Amino acid sequence: MSLFDVKGFTDLRPIIELGSPIFVKATIKLGDGKILIIETENNGRDNLYIQSAEFNGTPLDNCWLYRDELIKGGKLTFVMGSQPNTNWGTKTPPPSAQ
Repeated sequence: MSLFDVKGFTDLRPIIELGSPIFVKATIKLGDGKILIIETENNGRDNLYIQSAEFNGTPLDNCWLYRDELIKGGKLTFVMGSQPNTNWGTKTPPPSAQ
């Protein structure tokens, strides 16, 4: 799904790290009628690297989100490319690495 928790949700405010999806679109039913849609643009065999991402229309500078924000639902969009974007996702390391 391209969403990872590396600490077993043990932090006081757990985070979800973002990885490269291998699909064009996934829809996840979260409960209480909430839905999370994950979509990719320019995804393909040679486009393995995240170029940019946005959540609910807001560009993401980080390669992670707080779990409590993500489970509210909405739309997570990844733009993929054939070369790594070494500037994306580097602004703030995940809280677990700080």
